[in-house]
Amino acid sequence: MDNTRSERNAGEENEEARSSKLQRLFDQYCVENSLPPYPPIRTPAAKVVRSSRKNRNAVDAMTWSQQNTESTLAGVPFDDYLGLRLYHSDPIDLVNAACQAKGKMFIDHEFCVHDASEITVNGEQLTPGIITPLNVQDLANSGERKRVARIKHFSKMARRTGSSGEWTWVRGSAMPGRKMFASSDSVCSQNVIQGKVGNCGFCSGFASLAAQFPHVAMHAFGASATGAQLVGSGAFSICLYPGGKKRFILLDDYVLCIVGTAASPSLHSLNENDLWI
Repeated sequence: MDNTRSERNAGEENEEARSSKLQRLFDQYCVENSLPPYPPIRTPAAKVVRSSRKNRNAVDAMTWSQQNTESTLAGVPFDDYLGLRLYHSDPIDLVNAACQAKGKMFIDHEFCVHDASEITVNGEQLTPGIITPLNVQDLANSGERKRVARIKHFSKMARRTGSSGEWTWVRGSAMPGRKMFASSDSVCSQNVIQGKVGNCGFCSGFASLAAQFPHVAMHAFGASATGAQLVGSGAFSICLYPGGKKRFILLDDYVLCIVGTAASPSLHSLNENDLWI
């Protein structure tokens, strides 16, 4: 019980620290650009819930933990950027070897959506990664009827009842025929499809990149895109250049899907076998 309480408190403290860091960055930006102060960020704690300690122990024994990541990459330097680790060198080979040795699939605990995790939003336990307490706060405070209605819609999609039309997370490596790049012309603007999430501005950025610099997107996946086939560890890395510095972010291969299908309700490629977007 004490361990459970300590883990929960640590999670809440990490969330508070992340929000505080983000607030400082916003404040600095406003000062430098002579803008009015950004309103305080208040992030309700989003806690991971599991049905029982017995089930939790069984799940933990089978899944890749945050401690596994930290021990595997202990010697790899990284930058902390808004709570995300950006590694100075590509960590994918180390992670693949560790997963194979441990007989586990990699899980990205910075964006944790595996089957054993849940998030509590407005007192309801939901599938994580679809709507968060911060999303709810932003939408509710907008005062716009259409945006407020999204809270109910996305909460419904995130319920874990298995009903038709709801959304769930599936490993891309477990989906037959799926590859990072299904063909040599996978990266093109015509393949960028928005889906059912209101993020057209975000999608347009990918479409512009694919239209003007398709080689940049393919290069970003580096070694993990070799042979265009996902590796069995369920991990891949993406090369980024924040501030002109070469860095790598480590991700797992979970893909948002409509329950009972391989179709994605979110940003995806027109080529159904592509997983790069």
